[in-house]
Amino acid sequence: MDSGEFNKIAGAVLGAFLLFLLLGFFSEQIYGVGHDEVLAYAVEIEGAETAGAETETVDLAALVASADAAAGEKLFKQCSACHKMEEGANAVGPYLWGVVGRDIAAASGFSYSEALSSKDGVWDLEHLSAFLENPKGYAPGTKMAYGGMKKPQDRVNLIAWLNEADGSPIELAAAPAETATDAAEAAGAAAETAGEQAATAAETATEAVSEAAGAAAGAVVEAAGEAAEAVQGAAETAVAAATGAFADASAEDGAKVFNKCKACHTLEQGKNRVGPYLWGVVGRPVASAEGFSYSDALKGVGGEWTAAQLDAFLADPKGFAPGNKMSFAGVKDAEDRADLIVYLNEADGSPAPLE
Repeated sequence: MDSGEFNKIAGAVLGAFLLFLLLGFFSEQIYGVGHDEVLAYAVEIEGAETAGAETETVDLAALVASADAAAGEKLFKQCSACHKMEEGANAVGPYLWGVVGRDIAAASGFSYSEALSSKDGVWDLEHLSAFLENPKGYAPGTKMAYGGMKKPQDRVNLIAWLNEADGSPIELAAAPAETATDAAEAAGAAAETAGEQAATAAETATEAVSEAAGAAAGAVVEAAGEAAEAVQGAAETAVAAATGAFADASAEDGAKVFNKCKACHTLEQGKNRVGPYLWGVVGRPVASAEGFSYSDALKGVGGEWTAAQLDAFLADPKGFAPGNKMSFAGVKDAEDRADLIVYLNEADGSPAPLE
């Protein structure tokens, strides 16, 4: 090989090396990223999306009043792939038997993430609703992969069912104040008027006695007789109105109203569910269904389930016996209550007179 050929080869090698260096330099200028520059893509940080978002205010207590536990049972199908409703039966997620009112991250035998185990408090209405709406936002770093239940009423329905499923429900929220019925308002007004009339009569009698004992005594006796007749007439009218309400009631319509009760009660003797069986309930002593564990609130009521007692309880369970375990808000329509009571009275085949 002569020197000319050698020089050509060496020049080619040096040229290739120089080209390689130049390509590296220009690539660094075009594509290189310094420490102070921003990357061309952003990594989404878990929970960041909800951190700055405004939270819509939801009146959970109002939703509890219209909660549908039966609908909640259907919604639980979304959870059943990972959770069981058997005490102690953990799966991918912890068991949910008795979860309402339980301490957060307290299911026996389940290994919780630090995100949940570090939280204080109990699974009450507010905490459960917030967690179900957005698990990752509620406890960033939680192992739960569920995307969340966005509709507030769906969350409350599910929580209501979870609350009742273990047979010992707690009060989820104070029931909203109910407007008194026309009959109750009329009775209250009548009582107030009667009290005012009685006070006025007493004052008049006192003055009359001081002026003329004999004449005043006669006037008082006459006024008392008239008042007694008026009270008796009012009582007879009230009884007639109550009897008439049940006389016009329809057991067929009551059977439709009973659909609201089926999630927790049966009409089979001795078969209790979340609530006691209602076979033969009319005329039965209060809190006496065999085999059912009643709250102290109902045990302390005493007496029998008369039509009047049932009507008052169905109108406002929490107001009738504060502290009882029944989470149902009540049957607000007086005709619906009358229809339901007539249906329950006839269902066992031995109806009692309703007065």
